[in-house]
Amino acid sequence: MREKNLVLVLLVTLLLSSWFGLVSVNAQIGTIQVTTSPVQGQIFIDDSLCGSPGSCTKECDALMVHTISFGEVEGYEPPDPLSCRLRENETYSVVGYYKLKLITGSISVTTDPGDGKIFIDGRYVGTGSFSGQYEQGTYKVSFGNIVGYVAPAAQIVIVTEGETMTIRGVYEPLAPAIAPIIQLYSTKTTVTSELPGLLTISAVNPMGNPVMTAETVFTVDPGVEVSGVGTPFVSSGAGQYIGKFIVLPEDEKHFTVSVRALKEDITSFTVKAKTIYYFGDDIANRQMLQNTITFKVVPPPTPAPAPTPLTAPDQTSDSSLIEDTPTPTQKSPCLGAVFTIAGWLVIAFLIRKRK
Repeated sequence: MREKNLVLVLLVTLLLSSWFGLVSVNAQIGTIQVTTSPVQGQIFIDDSLCGSPGSCTKECDALMVHTISFGEVEGYEPPDPLSCRLRENETYSVVGYYKLKLITGSISVTTDPGDGKIFIDGRYVGTGSFSGQYEQGTYKVSFGNIVGYVAPAAQIVIVTEGETMTIRGVYEPLAPAIAPIIQLYSTKTTVTSELPGLLTISAVNPMGNPVMTAETVFTVDPGVEVSGVGTPFVSSGAGQYIGKFIVLPEDEKHFTVSVRALKEDITSFTVKAKTIYYFGDDIANRQMLQNTITFKVVPPPTPAPAPTPLTAPDQTSDSSLIEDTPTPTQKSPCLGAVFTIAGWLVIAFLIRKRK
């Protein structure tokens, strides 16, 4: 009985051995070919070193997933691992590309207060805080504006390998601005329908203030015109004229416009000026001032009458207008001479008789 059992075990063993032998002979095989570029790196297939650095060719079982990985090369980033599934008698070829390893460091930035915008080389990277890796080199860190504060000055940072550059941007509160002097005045408020009045808007930004932006709106009565050559004021319709201007610290601006009545029946008119101003970029805290001036319109002076021109006397031939003028009697010059000689002779006779 024991001999029969032994023979049976031997037969089973023989059959199994034959079957496994057939499987081994008929196993499906594929080929994996791997190279590296631009440097020669070690190649691993299924975590086993394959071939020489830079090149590998290996036969592997088909219908199985195989893993390909790469070794370290100084100064380079190794390719990411990859996987492949072979087919029978198939050759799978792949190239592993090494990338030049970047020399990097870190930039870390915070702001105080914490709602400041952060820019690196002009690109927005975050608000309040930021941290990131950067290639070795020089970078410019700048900050956005916050209402009521002076933004920190931009800073230049140099990133070096493995180092973290820490920057803190501190915003300084703005000092309260001194109220500007904004006036509306005219040297002559009595005008005629022919001669316009002159109106001046004046704005002074005191020392120590930020740059001031102002916008003045003139509003006039119907039938009144505002004009100002060389000024920023332009008509916006509905009797309004708008002008916007900028006043630097310790500076002042003066703009003069002319106003005139376009209708003869206007005896007076009013010009209202509303000025809105703000400092720096703080448009949310803009302020407003209003001024009003009234002009009186009087008739133009009556021109003096022109003098009557002198005319030559009328020359007429009417004989009735000609007065008779007596004709003087002419005396003979000889008769006067005779009387003179006679007188002298009488005198001479009397003198001789006395003797």
